[in-house]
Amino acid sequence: MVTDEENGSIREQITANEEARLLPRGWEMRGVGKSNRVAFYRSDGSKADKNGTFDHPVLGGLPRPWELRKKGRGQFIYYNTETKESITRGPRKVSRRSRTPPPGAVIVRSSGNGRLRRLETSLRPLDDKYERVKCLDAGDGTVGGMNDGIYVVRKKLTGQLFVEKNYNGAVPYLIPLIRSEINMMKELIHNSIIHYVASFVQDSPFRATVYMEYCDRGTLRDLILTYKDRKKSHAPDFVPESFVWHAFVGLADALGFLATGRSCVSLSLEAAKNNDAATAGSWVPVVHRDIKPDNVFLRSRDTPGSTKPFYVVLSDFGLAQRESDARRGLQGLVGSVEYHAPELAFDPYPDAARENLQAGPHTGKSDVWALAYPLRSLKAKGRAAKRPVLEITEKAVYSEYLERSITWGAARDPADRPDGWELVTAIKEQRDLWVADANWKAQVELHVAQLSISGPRIDSPNSTEVTQPEAIKMDPYSAEGELINIHNHFHQGQYQEVIDFDTSAFSAENALPARVLQLRARIALGQAEDVVADVQGESEPDLVAVGALAQQALGQSEEAVKTIEELAASSADNVTVQVAGGTVLQTAGKSEEALALLSQHSGSLDAVALIAQIHLQQNRTDLAVKEVAAARRWAQDSLLVNLAESWVGLRVGGDKYQQAFYVFEELAQAPSTSSIVSLVSQAVCELHLGRVEEAQGALEQAIQKQPDYTEAIANLLVLTVVIGKDPSELKESLRKTAPEHQYLVDLEEKSALFDKAAAKFTAKVST
Repeated sequence: MVTDEENGSIREQITANEEARLLPRGWEMRGVGKSNRVAFYRSDGSKADKNGTFDHPVLGGLPRPWELRKKGRGQFIYYNTETKESITRGPRKVSRRSRTPPPGAVIVRSSGNGRLRRLETSLRPLDDKYERVKCLDAGDGTVGGMNDGIYVVRKKLTGQLFVEKNYNGAVPYLIPLIRSEINMMKELIHNSIIHYVASFVQDSPFRATVYMEYCDRGTLRDLILTYKDRKKSHAPDFVPESFVWHAFVGLADALGFLATGRSCVSLSLEAAKNNDAATAGSWVPVVHRDIKPDNVFLRSRDTPGSTKPFYVVLSDFGLAQRESDARRGLQGLVGSVEYHAPELAFDPYPDAARENLQAGPHTGKSDVWALAYPLRSLKAKGRAAKRPVLEITEKAVYSEYLERSITWGAARDPADRPDGWELVTAIKEQRDLWVADANWKAQVELHVAQLSISGPRIDSPNSTEVTQPEAIKMDPYSAEGELINIHNHFHQGQYQEVIDFDTSAFSAENALPARVLQLRARIALGQAEDVVADVQGESEPDLVAVGALAQQALGQSEEAVKTIEELAASSADNVTVQVAGGTVLQTAGKSEEALALLSQHSGSLDAVALIAQIHLQQNRTDLAVKEVAAARRWAQDSLLVNLAESWVGLRVGGDKYQQAFYVFEELAQAPSTSSIVSLVSQAVCELHLGRVEEAQGALEQAIQKQPDYTEAIANLLVLTVVIGKDPSELKESLRKTAPEHQYLVDLEEKSALFDKAAAKFTAKVST
């Protein structure tokens, strides 16, 4: 029996579609015989395996009595020859790291071993891509010893805000620390760790810059000081316990990730308990060594009016190191002494000769202590001097569950203290007990009028206070976090990845949105008939709307429109009804009805993107520009905003062609984001820019991936006409795959008009 964990890698059941795609270069597959059993052949012309093999060239043979069979275009199944059972996932299991990019993460490339890694460090300065809009630190040494200037910058291409951190390499011994910080940021991909965007390093003379996400709500220290300054003690004036739990779980999960290379938050409690640091395999634990409120940043949610709390992220990895690199015995002082765990201090206090030393090395457990201390300060509003350290007395305000969790994390003896993984596993359990405890129902459901933070806003230079949305919910990684990857796969055109996406660990509230995305992906892959069957009898408005979308794809337009009109009357505030319904109505030629339905959205980027597409189809580029520009202001780093802006740019023309090209080219060429949709989009940009050969290469690459992909054929047909070659073969191919394609319809109409006009000028022939 295969265990769930081996060598730190989760053993997952691979899908039949995934197995079919895992072919090495020089191999191809075919369905053979009446059963369409998949056989693998060398495609390099060698005589080896001339007759093919049923054993996968990478994964080997399937356990008997299973076979891999081709079901249809691009679809595969596992078939049991004894029981006649057909399944799409299993019976093979493969190792896969549970490593997913966080919300807002930049595009990553896939390394040879399948693990994710960031884009490489640039060898030339990147300041031509960004413009500085605000100075956060002039580089005079007041904020961090290695800083040579920290700025809020705006990316010229997209208008997104980031932070630019420049490093001072004048002191030689700091250079290895600078390189280490940049490398750490590139490698560590987690929701609660600051998101790396890009970097530049020059060796001689040494210069370095890193670009990272912009956290617009200040730091945890700002929040603590704001509440401390109120100088009140009644319950409504304390930081809500729901937010303390939110910060605690997220940051503890970051420490668990540093210890094991895995995130615990998305796992069930049972699965988390079955994992620990000992099962981390090849992962080498990382120690932060400088955790303090100043290094914990807060960032707004992307959706306006969101009732979820700020993102809480750990930053400043300048002193971080691999735990294995730590030396035993006396150490030079590292980090902020007031946040040192007890085992790092001397007892009794040393003589003057050793006052700049610490008693031992930082460890993962000393990081846990350093996290517990500011969490205690958060709930005590920073008033550490008014009571013994870590004594929690506001029991009328905070629960025994929170007290128990913080006290355990701050245990004096490291032997009694949890590591990062043990901590996050335990506090998830304690938090769930708190949520379920009727005695704390009022706190769980507490609505916060103002969660205020001191700190200047970029968009309002004179403002020093920002306000948290009214209600705080408990799940620190709910919709915006859990769904981000499957959502991005969908909008990148990676429909098969959406279908194969493992959603078993998703929270209950995200089960339906995930299912909707997978159903829409199946429609996009031509499986509309199966989708109609799957949602038949469902009463959930989301599923009824998706069913109508599938009907529209099958040509049943009247039934689909009728269903959407009924849903619009009863569930117009449902985002799936808005997006699926808007698509159905627009396809049926009811643009105004579609826009009326979509206009009722509350911060849905999917709705914004569809509104922009409708305006473009109406030749109202001006309205599309306004719609996307408005969305850019509140969802600045969203993939969908970048895509919508690129669609509009292709219509506006001029330098917008190049900007759109940058977006699509980045998606198309990164293995983790590439799809036939992004390849065709890149080709369209190349064609507008006059780069015919590059456009042809991208289109041919798309057709190689899927020979019957309509849009690739249509655009290659246009390109063929542009360069003066015979398009007959491509025209026939398009006619076979999509006889009603708009290109063919337009061509036929214009040919008829031309013939009609030409007939008027036909010379009469005398007899």
